[in-house]
Amino acid sequence: PLEGAWDEQLAELCRRLAAAFLRMRDSALLATRGLHPGPNALAVSEKMLAIVRDAGFSREASLWSTAALGYYVLGWVTDLQATEAAKTRGLRSALKQIQKTLDSGKYPRLAEVGLLGLEQMTSSREFRRRFEFGLEVIMNGLRATLPRPRPRKPRRRR
Repeated sequence: PLEGAWDEQLAELCRRLAAAFLRMRDSALLATRGLHPGPNALAVSEKMLAIVRDAGFSREASLWSTAALGYYVLGWVTDLQATEAAKTRGLRSALKQIQKTLDSGKYPRLAEVGLLGLEQMTSSREFRRRFEFGLEVIMNGLRATLPRPRPRKPRRRR
């Protein structure tokens, strides 16, 4: 069961979905290739839609909101799994090579980030922090687009 306000429930569901994907190698990639979602995928989609509809989003905004969250989770899991696979193939030495040959005049911001920044982008611990950051950015956007209840006009007495 999920607890809290709609946005807390939705964020927790995204965390659980990401954790479920991470339990199986290449799961996000496999999920995007599936033409027939199974009962678990349908249940998650139903729950996400129920949360946003109950919060007050329109049918269209509910679909788009949950799609954006689904894309985010799948993209994040795909990136994490691809990075972990690349680490076993020598990602660190490739990053060092990029750093050595990076033209700081042409790419000043990348040069500013440096090797430590590139390594931070591939750190498992930092992946979690970036997931939470991205999730919060999306949730802030959803909160901002949630239709506000219109104040009732006072009834005129006769």
